Amino acid sequence: MEISVIGFFWYRNEAEFERLRAMSEDGAQLHETFAGFIESVEKRFEEFKRTSPGVDVVKVEADPEEYLAWCRAKGMKINSASRRGFASDKAFEIFVHQRSKDSTRGEE
Repeated sequence: MEISVIGFFWYRNEAEFERLRAMSEDGAQLHETFAGFIESVEKRFEEFKRTSPGVDVVKVEADPEEYLAWCRAKGMKINSASRRGFASDKAFEIFVHQRSKDSTRGEE
């Protein structure tokens, strides 16, 4: 079975956005505000969903501690590459978990 899923790294609130932006080696290239981030990424998220049939597109809410621990465990810097990798890993976990729940419901 082929799994097609993509995750969008999603800051849960302004405080977490500011914290991770300040810690990111590419923080200067990120949106200056949480509102700017939300506006931009919402558009890309919706566009990707429209233009990628057959692909599950999920928002991956990034718990800062979990993300930072993931970066340490993988030996990755805090930057766009690690945000994409974290979102990808978490999206896959979400997808597999949802599939497992769906298949369990089917057995009832």
